[in-house]
Amino acid sequence: MKYKHSGRLKMIIEKKTIILLLLLISVTFSYSQITKDDIDTLFSIAREKANGKKYEEAREVLYKILSVNPNQTDAKIFIARTYAWQEKYDSAKVYIKNVLQGYPEHYEALNTLIDIHKWEHNFYKALEITEKALKIFPDDSLLLMEKTKILRQLNNKKEAIATLDHFEELYNSTNETQEIRKEIISSLWSHSMAINFATDIGQNALPMHYAFLQYGHKTNYGPIYARLNFSKRFSKQGLQLELDCYPSIFEKSYLYLSYGFSKTILFPEHRINLELYSNLINTIEASIGFRYLYFNKETSVKIYTGTVGYYWRDFWFSLRPYIIPQKIGSSKNLSFTTRYFLGNPDEYIQIRAGLGFIPDERLIQTSQGENIANIYYLGAKSAGLGLQKIFSINYMILFTFDLTDQETTRQSGHYEKIYNIALTIYYRF
Repeated sequence: MKYKHSGRLKMIIEKKTIILLLLLISVTFSYSQITKDDIDTLFSIAREKANGKKYEEAREVLYKILSVNPNQTDAKIFIARTYAWQEKYDSAKVYIKNVLQGYPEHYEALNTLIDIHKWEHNFYKALEITEKALKIFPDDSLLLMEKTKILRQLNNKKEAIATLDHFEELYNSTNETQEIRKEIISSLWSHSMAINFATDIGQNALPMHYAFLQYGHKTNYGPIYARLNFSKRFSKQGLQLELDCYPSIFEKSYLYLSYGFSKTILFPEHRINLELYSNLINTIEASIGFRYLYFNKETSVKIYTGTVGYYWRDFWFSLRPYIIPQKIGSSKNLSFTTRYFLGNPDEYIQIRAGLGFIPDERLIQTSQGENIANIYYLGAKSAGLGLQKIFSINYMILFTFDLTDQETTRQSGHYEKIYNIALTIYYRF
């Protein structure tokens, strides 16, 4: 009986082995029958899936192509791009580097690798790959434009202009090259002037007016701005002098230092701002800072703040909390800002939202000196839109509109709506 069962088991195993071999032969045969037209169809399906952001399904289709032809470079590059579109940059690089190992001069693979490094904001590496590609494909129009844009991102404006000049010597000037040239030249200026006008319109108060006149200068250590602020509120008016500077301290870190002085009750007598900014990784910037406002011997306000900023494609997102200690606890306020860049860092659409009194914004204030610090503990909700646009080589404008639901100093828990309209005109020379 023992041998009988053993023989039967052996027959079952042999049958299963034969069936498995037949299945493998069938699958291999079916894949070997895939024609060029079939591969083109599979690519079309993969593109359709990718256009619908079904990246995993697109990759499954592309894997079928690779199962027939493991050296199909177009499929590998397409897979790399789907990973990059999902911000899985390390996975994308694996496929691109696999292609470049076999074909170091593969044009599309090099361009894809440049895109991957740009999307992860590693512009130094993107420039390195671009220059390597230009040695293989000298004077290629696409690569020259890529180099110009990357140099612009790295703030190497003079070399960017030289590359653009070389491009236009070889090819005709286009609307794109003209716009890039205008943006780069406008940012080369080392001096700037700005004038601002703003108005707060409240439900139960006279309009409040603000303005400033500003001069800026770029130095080897960072930009410096001198500003004269004007405010007219509650039939009173006053001036404040401010000085801002942004010295670089490390390769990816800089300080924000600011001092303001005023002898009017519409502003703090002394205002001190200190904040350290640093790029943690290619797409994330963070800061930690402190604000000190001195009104008189009895009244001063300390504010602790910071930011976390994130760059994603053409967007920038920033979250800034404000913590204001007081005897009965702490006032915790929050501001969120997002910008969509319109092709360069100086042009963008902005959306802003805030909870609590935002100390860096102009919101309702009291001109009654004895309670002026109390405004920093008031409740508020705010939202706003903004647009910054270059309209000539020298001029740039910023327009903002904000709506605030602000607690008043007259009655606790009572809120009033405030509409703010502001226009700033910049002149750079």
